[in-house]
Amino acid sequence: MGGPAAIALPADWQPDDELLGWAAVAGHLQRLGPDGLDHATVKWARHRATAPARTPAQWRADWQQWIGRERPTGRPSLRAVPGGASHPSPPANRNAELLQAALDDLQARGGAR
Repeated sequence: MGGPAAIALPADWQPDDELLGWAAVAGHLQRLGPDGLDHATVKWARHRATAPARTPAQWRADWQQWIGRERPTGRPSLRAVPGGASHPSPPANRNAELLQAALDDLQARGGAR
């Protein structure tokens, strides 16, 4: 009769459109950039892979807290480095495209400088 059951973090967990929108509106996309947000998500998922089970809402809130504390790495994008990876993995590519679209929309509305 209670709420959603606690689950282990799914191995293929990715932030959904709502979370990506939150990252853009909250300024995290601007601060970290699309690649930085993808990097932070991978780092969070690795760190939380063995964490105790949580509800989906708790996983979402935990990711938001992690992203809120994350700092830019200062590392160049692999796509910008000669000989670097020319094609990111499909989830990273999807996230980067969604994040860039959210940032473009935010800038078009005058919300980002």
